[in-house]
Amino acid sequence: MHRWCICALAPLVTALAACRPSPVGDVSWPEARPLGAALEAYRPPAAGQGDAIELPDDPTGDLSLADAMALALLRNPSLRAFAYDVRAAEARILHAERLPNPEFEAEVENIAGSGAFEGIDAAEVTLSLAQTLPLGGDIQRRRERAGHEAALAGWDYEAARVEVLTDVTRRYVEVLVAQRELDAAREALSLAEQVRDLTHRRVEAGDAAPIELPRTAVPVIAARVEAARAQRAVASARRRLAVTWGQTEPGFGELHGDLDAIAPVPALAALRRHLDRHRSVAGWASELGARRAAAHVARAEAAPDLTARLGYRFDNDTDDSALVLGVALPLPLFDRRTDDIAATRQDIAAAHQRQAAARQRAAMLLAEAHAQLIDAHELATAVRDEALPAAGEAFDATRLAFERGELTFIDVIDAQRTLIDLRGRYIAALRAYHTAAAEVEGLIAAPIASIDVTEPSHDQQTGDALP
Repeated sequence: MHRWCICALAPLVTALAACRPSPVGDVSWPEARPLGAALEAYRPPAAGQGDAIELPDDPTGDLSLADAMALALLRNPSLRAFAYDVRAAEARILHAERLPNPEFEAEVENIAGSGAFEGIDAAEVTLSLAQTLPLGGDIQRRRERAGHEAALAGWDYEAARVEVLTDVTRRYVEVLVAQRELDAAREALSLAEQVRDLTHRRVEAGDAAPIELPRTAVPVIAARVEAARAQRAVASARRRLAVTWGQTEPGFGELHGDLDAIAPVPALAALRRHLDRHRSVAGWASELGARRAAAHVARAEAAPDLTARLGYRFDNDTDDSALVLGVALPLPLFDRRTDDIAATRQDIAAAHQRQAAARQRAAMLLAEAHAQLIDAHELATAVRDEALPAAGEAFDATRLAFERGELTFIDVIDAQRTLIDLRGRYIAALRAYHTAAAEVEGLIAAPIASIDVTEPSHDQQTGDALP
């Protein structure tokens, strides 16, 4: 009897077990934006693909910006978390394709009664297997929704990848700036010491009053304090850079970066043509797809699902047996999912509005970063090409005149202060330029060097000057 029962139920169990999800692959990962596309970024292996990739060791030698970016893309904890989110979303695609679990039922009738049904002699035993079969395309629609949600996770990962590159660039620039400020502070200290020594020689020669000696000590002391502060700022900036790849104490050597390298700024219109690469704009295609897929799921779930039942019944009284067949179909009288379907329509409409708002916000951020880039470029160029050379010549001439006794100590201090102030403004302009450039590159997800600066903007074509 038991062998006959198993033979009857085995074909259904085998057929259901054969319904396995198809492989997903790496379709959830969007194509990398041009910014840093040549660098390998961390991706955990999918299920069944072996062990995780081997991560590089902490850097110990000199470090370029590309080296820092490569380290951060492989070791940054936040980016790795987004990568695991993508793999989790891929697993949900597989789960969405699976059939509901079958139900095994065991039923015993006509026992522990009275008369003929006393005891278990008249018992009827029914063993059955029930399986719900979605009829509205639920499984396919759920897989589509899970696929779009996985694509959204992929866009989140890509956004995090670009943000890591932007953050590394900012922090790399901060280290270069801190190093330049330290060099400027040491040079200011050297200038202050030169003025002090020159004043000391003039006092000894009788060309200056002894009262000027204490006055020369003040700039030297201030310059020493500033140099010590700049030294601590370098250490702090190096630590902030190392954190991007998960290192608490930096062990790398010198940075190889040319802070003075500034290039012409592309027109805003030329940059805007690449704004679709930004995650807040590009990712909305997947967001809209996910919401449309949710609407399809709601319509599919509105269709009743059929439950089929196949069983075996044994009559203990007559020692007879038989198969039991059954179907169950819900009647959509009270819940037809109309409210859910209406809600998904509103979700889609809201997504369109948020997509437009995201594009406007990205365009506004790009315009602001572009304006900051132009301001910093013009200031750095003017200070480098005009103000600094003039201030340097003025200081040298003032120092020589002071040495000859033609000018006072105050004149030398003023010329020195002007030169040091201009050097500080130049460094600040370089910081602002490279920081704004990193921000622009993060918004368009591409290097500024890849944008043709000779391409005329719409304003130029109509004869209007750009701001």
